Amino acid sequence: ELLVVVAIIGILAAVGVVAYSGYTSGAKKSVVKSNHASVTKMVGAKAALCSAGGVIDYNTFNGAKSTFNCPVSIDNFIKYMNDTVYGLEFVSPYGMPNPSWCKINVTNCSPPGYMSACPSNPDQLGYLSIFKSNSKTIKICSNLEYVSGKTVYLENSIAFE
Repeated sequence: ELLVVVAIIGILAAVGVVAYSGYTSGAKKSVVKSNHASVTKMVGAKAALCSAGGVIDYNTFNGAKSTFNCPVSIDNFIKYMNDTVYGLEFVSPYGMPNPSWCKINVTNCSPPGYMSACPSNPDQLGYLSIFKSNSKTIKICSNLEYVSGKTVYLENSIAFE
């Protein structure tokens, strides 16, 4: 009887471990999607306000609250948005595989070095970049997953006038 009980517990444990792995993988992807949507909405709202010539609140890279006056160049706007994401302490749900990648939008943490393209390294799962696509378009790109040797991205473009 004891062997039957042990066998049943072993089977249940094996099934549970596989199910748990699937749940955690799905949860991490959901966090990446949520981070991407939050950052995209924030950048889009601030870009719209900036096109109206407003004063924009942002966080500096060290987390302090600050403002800037619009109009500004697209490059400066992107820097302010990257500083905000960095200052808000966003991190990847997959962890930090490289010590210099301390936040989701940097490849070098001290001082922050922001990505100028989609995060293409397979180890950068959950990472996000905000960069200039062209003179009037901001691109936000997140590394959702790495499957079959290819990176799967979430991508949005935001007009900047």
